[in-house]
Amino acid sequence: GMMHGGGNFGGPFMPGGILPGAAVSTHCEIEMHVPDDITGYVLGKKGSFLQHIIQSTRASIRVSSKGDVVPGTEKRRFTISGPLNAVQTAHAALVMRMAEGKAERERELGGGSGRNGRGPGGGRRHRDNAE
Repeated sequence: GMMHGGGNFGGPFMPGGILPGAAVSTHCEIEMHVPDDITGYVLGKKGSFLQHIIQSTRASIRVSSKGDVVPGTEKRRFTISGPLNAVQTAHAALVMRMAEGKAERERELGGGSGRNGRGPGGGRRHRDNAE
């Protein structure tokens, strides 16, 4: 009979997505890979954004040094560790920050206003004048 005791949770998540107390305090560690060219953005000025995440979530985050990238990529390693809920929160914040950084990069690389100026709006006006 004792063997069945552990099966009550029905997997790591209880209904409603609430983690049992033990899981919240369970130490875990995940590694995420951030493109080198947006690592600076993800960290924030002088690491301010990273510090903000560390202070607000209590997770600890290690970032590989410049040049220490995942083999075959241009990606830096971010290692997030701590209690599971802290790690999840910090990871989500970094993923969102990374998405913002990628959007910023694309705007810069695309020359933002230059591309938009030649967009459909400009073309239509010229045609109207011709008629």
